[in-house]
Amino acid sequence: MTRLFDPWLLGVMLAPALVATLVYLGARLWVSRNPTINRKAIGTGVGAACAAFCAYDLYLYFAMLKSDRSMAVPGGLAELMMVGPMVWLAALAVGWSGAFLFYSARARREAGVKWAPNISARIRTAVAVTIVVLAIAYAGQRTYTRILWRRATSAQTAEELDVLYDRFGVRYDPAVLIAIADNRSSSMELLQKLSTNEHWLVRTVVARNPKTEPEVLRRMYEDHSARTSLAANPNTPLDVLERLLHDSDPMVQNNLAYNGSVTDAMLVVLAKNSSKYVSRQARTQQTSRAFRKRRGCLDRPKPIPVVRHEGPLPTLDEVVEAHRRQTGLDYQVCPDGYDYRLDNAEVRAEHRACIAEARKACTPTEYRMFGTPNDPGFITFATFIEPRDDGRCGTVVITDAREAPSVTRSGCRIMKETDCQVVDLWGCPSR
Repeated sequence: MTRLFDPWLLGVMLAPALVATLVYLGARLWVSRNPTINRKAIGTGVGAACAAFCAYDLYLYFAMLKSDRSMAVPGGLAELMMVGPMVWLAALAVGWSGAFLFYSARARREAGVKWAPNISARIRTAVAVTIVVLAIAYAGQRTYTRILWRRATSAQTAEELDVLYDRFGVRYDPAVLIAIADNRSSSMELLQKLSTNEHWLVRTVVARNPKTEPEVLRRMYEDHSARTSLAANPNTPLDVLERLLHDSDPMVQNNLAYNGSVTDAMLVVLAKNSSKYVSRQARTQQTSRAFRKRRGCLDRPKPIPVVRHEGPLPTLDEVVEAHRRQTGLDYQVCPDGYDYRLDNAEVRAEHRACIAEARKACTPTEYRMFGTPNDPGFITFATFIEPRDDGRCGTVVITDAREAPSVTRSGCRIMKETDCQVVDLWGCPSR
């Protein structure tokens, strides 16, 4: 459960808020001595600036409560010192402009005049109107960008992203373009267009997307800003990875060590890298590959990608029913599946006994298990124990994951379901 109160952290973040409050009280005292229109507008602007600064300070306080205090406090204070003054000045300008227009309009109405009496008042009025108009335009632009960004991140079909790309202003908004480039549903044609975008962050995200075509990735090697992402993309051609192997950027070397598409020869070079992090990860990947080869796994360094469905995603029950129709087997069903959210020893024992008996006799059996709500990538899954055509006993796990239900087949009879899934990603046969 997230903490709501931390005395030490609250004291650290309360000090800037107290300073802002003292500034506001001083401004109110200054205005009270001679309450002219200018002074009252400045006092209102200072009040708006103090309120915005304190609200931002409170936001940072709750944000730091969610993370480790030893790491969050220095970063939070640094952000407050860098962003806080900008928030203060922006709120001061908008608050002063609105207050000045309000007080001057009221004064002109009481005096029965239509325009400001002198040139200095007219200049201040023009400046205030300009600031208010710019503030409204900025708020509208940010709201419009936020709406488009949400649509870009939630889109599940290439048609939605193509339509969004043609919306007004999208082609000049890097935030929305980055969200489109990062979406796995983007079409290859759209990713090819974004690969030549003038903003380097957009090109970097395109180079990181595994759906980008190898030819596009090969051409993007000439873009130095995209090489870090190219080194991490499992779809990057081998000839490009070989050239990246000699790149002087340490981040490129580090991403190569984590890339499952690099060859064994490349791992040998990375294992001798001067960076201990790169060499350690390369040796870890060498050990993992040696283990898979001893297990008789197929030489498939790339994991099986999750297939994106067009249109509405199928439910877990629909995928389970489709598997039943495909096999045509008569599955027995184990008792209610073990729920990780509960702690019922009797249900757990009965459930495990049913699974053990089914695996021992390789009887076609179906059972359900449920994960915790806090783990969105592994919510619930259905498992089938069934005989294979080669005479071995296989396991089929249908997982209701975040993006789409995925089917993993494994021939492990005595291994845990999680092990079966991990091994199956690399195409390992049964024991």
